[in-house]
Amino acid sequence: MVSSMKEEILEDIGFSKSETVVYLALLKLGKTKSGNVIKITGLQSSVVHNSLNTLSDKGFVSHILEGKIKHYVALDPQLIGKYIDSKKQEFNAVLPELKELQKLSLSPVTAEVYEGFNGLYTATLKMIEDARNGDIYKYFAAEKTLLTKGAIEFFSKVDMLKKSKKIIVKGIAQTKDRNLLKDYTNSEIKFVSKEIPPAMNICKDKILLISLSEKPTGILIHSKEIAKQYHELWDSLWKASN
Repeated sequence: MVSSMKEEILEDIGFSKSETVVYLALLKLGKTKSGNVIKITGLQSSVVHNSLNTLSDKGFVSHILEGKIKHYVALDPQLIGKYIDSKKQEFNAVLPELKELQKLSLSPVTAEVYEGFNGLYTATLKMIEDARNGDIYKYFAAEKTLLTKGAIEFFSKVDMLKKSKKIIVKGIAQTKDRNLLKDYTNSEIKFVSKEIPPAMNICKDKILLISLSEKPTGILIHSKEIAKQYHELWDSLWKASN
């Protein structure tokens, strides 16, 4: 019963079954050849030699050469406690990163639909409700065919709203739309020749997708993980734009 408890505890802290059997055998035998370990444990030769190697790597077994023959010795069991302490320290070092990963998986994702320009205005208010002085409101411009006079007036209005809160407004548009937007001064715009997500807005943990077809519609998504992905995309295109 006592032996069984020893084995269970060693396995609980990371020893394999064969490592446990070999280590306990070495404690009983003292300095000994691998053949004696094979005899006392009844394990296959390959299993014993593999366990001796892995136990040596972990620092629980050493060997001495007498002539050309290796004699193995189980090191002080107190070293196991030190091994556990070192693993605990390693775990504590990465614990903050693990907690951050957990936050991402637990962060809620919400989506709300808004219709009409009045609805889009409300969605914009929600986008910036927790934004502060100096935060950046990023957007990908809508396609040229959808940038009607009414749409441009609307975007001008909401960009001025953001500026009134001292939020920095920056946008990325396609190079082909440069002439259409050359006089648009309510936000800083850079142009790229690559395809971009049309009419997408990003601010902190929120994304606003806008459709300017027959009836203007916006989908407001609140997700830290999704926003992070589009922040990274926007930032990379901004650096590569002109």
